Amino acid sequence: MRARRLGLPGARRSPPHRAMLQRCAEIHAALKEGTLPPYLLATPTLTSGHIDPAELVARLEGYERSGVRPLPADLGQALLRLPREVDSGVVARAGRLTSEAGATLVRWLKARPEPVTSVEWPTVPGGRPRPRIRQEPTGVAFVDALFCDPPLHRPSHHSCYEPSWWLVLPSDREVVAMHLIPHLYGGWEGPGHLRPHATRLCHQDGPAGEGMALLVGILLGERGWNAGQCRELLLRAVATETLPAAECGRQLGQCLRLLDVKLGPVLQALEECARQGAHREVWQIMSGLLPVFLPRPGERANAAHTRALEFAAEVAGWAGARGTIPEVAGIAARDGSSGLIRAARRLDEHLGRA
Repeated sequence: MRARRLGLPGARRSPPHRAMLQRCAEIHAALKEGTLPPYLLATPTLTSGHIDPAELVARLEGYERSGVRPLPADLGQALLRLPREVDSGVVARAGRLTSEAGATLVRWLKARPEPVTSVEWPTVPGGRPRPRIRQEPTGVAFVDALFCDPPLHRPSHHSCYEPSWWLVLPSDREVVAMHLIPHLYGGWEGPGHLRPHATRLCHQDGPAGEGMALLVGILLGERGWNAGQCRELLLRAVATETLPAAECGRQLGQCLRLLDVKLGPVLQALEECARQGAHREVWQIMSGLLPVFLPRPGERANAAHTRALEFAAEVAGWAGARGTIPEVAGIAARDGSSGLIRAARRLDEHLGRA
């Protein structure tokens, strides 16, 4: 029962959720035992959720003067709230700390862990994308529990904590994106309920990769009352320079192939965004989408493939795009005069212009 309440190993909880519960349990236990430090290391100093590195050094200096030992999860959370760029003078000052916690901080400042993230797709329709997070153990248990693969299925009793996940990992937007992916499906809300959390990622630190690309891409297929807000996410990602556009297209192509995402709403969303000034980014999305979405040898083409090529040709003209796409050129070179082949030829001829 206690493991289920606190989210300890073995309970069905998302790692960011479990991390938040772990910190609460740690503070509660220290309070009961009379070992609670005079202040916590991980309290943010900035509204972005970050801690000023100089302030964290000062807090550890105070701990050393008073002979206070940090709470393990509190120290781990403090490290994750450090910005990615730290002044060399702060690093030198941290090097004069004498405690084990000080040594941990110095290692982090000199060689911050950078998890490797990816999205694995099934080979048959109906399967769900699997987020992957790879990182060699850091020696900080709180960090290692977050820099790991998310659960395969959406955990239960989680939604009230999702809005706060960015505060756990303010410098690791892609890790947060990976932990959000299992929550795309499994509830009545559908992917659209993640739109506020994905929007928040645009204002976090850290690289944007396949996880961020998937969230932005799949939300372009939303229909209904929040479709407009989901499209605004793409424009916000463009404005904040956090959109890996070609990768977004590749992930979106997989969604169209393997999930219940329809091309019509996607093209409508992309056209609206292109007409609002994101035409170059929309073209980059289409250049990533077409190689994944177009029919492969032995597959039957349909009207959606033709519509995708026609839209891509239109956007390529707006963006002044050049450069061959082999999958498009292969269709354009076929014998015949079907709508698919004509659309491929139009796009291929435009891309091949000097």
